[in-house]
Amino acid sequence: MTLRLNGVVVITGHYGCGKSEIAIHLAVHHRRQGLRVGLADLDVVNPYFRSREAAERLRALDEMKNTFLAAVSHELRSPLTAILGLALTLEQQADLPREDRVDLLSRLVGNARKLDRLLTDLLDIDRLQRGIVSPRYRTVDVGALVRRTVENLDAAADRRLLVRAGSAVARVDPAKLERIVENLVANAARHTAPDRTIWVAVREEVGGVLLAVEDDGPGVPPELRDAIFEPFRQGPTATPHTPGTGIGLSLVARFAELHGGRAWVEERAGGGASFRVWLPASPPGEGDGRDAAASSGAAAAR
Repeated sequence: MTLRLNGVVVITGHYGCGKSEIAIHLAVHHRRQGLRVGLADLDVVNPYFRSREAAERLRALDEMKNTFLAAVSHELRSPLTAILGLALTLEQQADLPREDRVDLLSRLVGNARKLDRLLTDLLDIDRLQRGIVSPRYRTVDVGALVRRTVENLDAAADRRLLVRAGSAVARVDPAKLERIVENLVANAARHTAPDRTIWVAVREEVGGVLLAVEDDGPGVPPELRDAIFEPFRQGPTATPHTPGTGIGLSLVARFAELHGGRAWVEERAGGGASFRVWLPASPPGEGDGRDAAASSGAAAAR
């Protein structure tokens, strides 16, 4: 057995007398110091690092799972508690004035929709993980679809939200695109203070369509800009009492990929976050639009 550290032989011979343990400690020390470790005929150190890295990944996944379960429990409990309270009020106070009854019913429906969206997100992330989601493409005006979606968003009801969505025709799955818009706007509302502005823009580009949802909040740190699109990962939030589940942005990225596009986040000019989704004019497998889409998507990313 031979262990070389930066080209220098420091241990030779056969296993035994604790040499394998010494090799491991030396390799760990040099790795921590950022030094290159050269190994020759050493079958102890590599398995050690592999098992250690596997344990670290499992620990990170366990922490992520616990965070996710806590967030989902909160997100499920809140609308369920509201629905139960509103329903009991309607049941016990049959003589409520019509205005109050209409208000209670409206709030009940709003909480039921919130619960439905959460359950739909959970089912969708499971279907996507198993690869059983099939998009249903149609030629639509993406700008018009985005405007209608934003107008009906509960998350935008009490926010300053500006929409600049011109006509942009593409073959997309309308339901999936609506979910992309809903999740991006809800994400912006969750991670910014109530007095911040949210912008939604759509513009046609060569080979595709670019959707941008921006805000003038704290932005996303560079080290989190890839991680937040992973399932169950979350960034810092301006509203700790509504932490979210860490599913929304993952769905945005997955739905964009289903269309042959991509999703990313960058810093907004003037401060804040700019979440962007690029979709090709024609989805993958539908003619020459695919190649044009890929090259245009790369240009859009730059």
